[in-house]
Amino acid sequence: FLTKLFIPFVNFFVESGFRNPYEFFYQIGVTKAFPYSATMLYALAIPRMVLGYFIPVGYQLTSIWHLFVARVPVLMADIGILLILLSWLRTKEDLVIKYYWSSPILFYINYYHGQLDAIPIAFLIAAIALIFKKRYIFGYILLGLAVSAKANVLASVPFLAIYLFMVTQSWFAVLNMSSVVLLAYLIFNFPFLLSNGFRQMVIFAGEQARVFN
Repeated sequence: FLTKLFIPFVNFFVESGFRNPYEFFYQIGVTKAFPYSATMLYALAIPRMVLGYFIPVGYQLTSIWHLFVARVPVLMADIGILLILLSWLRTKEDLVIKYYWSSPILFYINYYHGQLDAIPIAFLIAAIALIFKKRYIFGYILLGLAVSAKANVLASVPFLAIYLFMVTQSWFAVLNMSSVVLLAYLIFNFPFLLSNGFRQMVIFAGEQARVFN
């Protein structure tokens, strides 16, 4: 996925001057190129731009530098998750290091197989941490970023809604969270929402249906 689909997708976005990659890849028949929303695209594109001097030009190329910059946001997300877990489990830091940070499953998924799930999960856990601290608006925005990065985060929203209602005893708080999450999703995906390629590749992708299954 990373070498044949995700990296060429991000390469095209950056090298073309930020043309719509969803539409381009959909038009050439690569309909599974990137089943993620724009937040995930931005997360991968930023280190690709910053370190672009070292990277060979050509959107279909995949070098060791391409692989490196694709891992940078995953590593940053991984560190963010670790720090939040350590703040939650202050007397069990050794167990967090042992069972999370040193997990061979985590290492395989993030740095060998090349999955990107650490990015939306980092946004989600940061959102939960802020909501626990009653910093609701910033938490809702991060939750919107998480949903915008990968749709499976939607599965967490009903549980957060229940938590909010139990804490605040207000349906307005639940409505407020839902509204901010939706608004954040629309804002970050606005450049691509009207694109047929984006709708077919992301919104109506078969992978998204797994959330509801």
